[in-house]
Amino acid sequence: WRQFTLLYQRRTTALWRTPEYTVSSLVWVLLGAVLVVICFGNALDNTVDGVFNRIGVFFFEISIAFGPMFLAIVSIITERAAFYRETFSGTYSTTPYALAFTLAELPFFAVFAVLFVSIIYWSIGLRNDSEAIGYHYLMMILVYTTVPALGQAAALISPNVDGANSLVALLLTVF
Repeated sequence: WRQFTLLYQRRTTALWRTPEYTVSSLVWVLLGAVLVVICFGNALDNTVDGVFNRIGVFFFEISIAFGPMFLAIVSIITERAAFYRETFSGTYSTTPYALAFTLAELPFFAVFAVLFVSIIYWSIGLRNDSEAIGYHYLMMILVYTTVPALGQAAALISPNVDGANSLVALLLTVF
């Protein structure tokens, strides 16, 4: 537990000291939300075209969530040398590091998902029902907190940034 606490504090401090990662992720998410509103604003009616537009919205929502994943790759690669050195010296184990790294970013990406959905949900005319809205928020929070973890995993098993980006591109193509 002590390892996790210390690593969590270190990661949150690093996030506040080097805001490029979180700020660029935030800018990506906000620009993506504006793009979705521009492309699909009030285009969701109950026709066949409206159904296809909804599918397009959901596709863009998921696709925009992958932008921060590529930023997470760079973040992990820059810290990887210290991670290997400290893990091999027995300073801490891998599990507390992974949990601390992911949970430190969780509030940021949950806020990004809430901002994204708050911007697009009513602007494009999705169903105004509390259950549907809550479900949409929940799904986007899960997507925005899971996708960077996928990028982090790719970065840890790849030799460099190019390898991690290639691995992620392959995974995106398959899935």
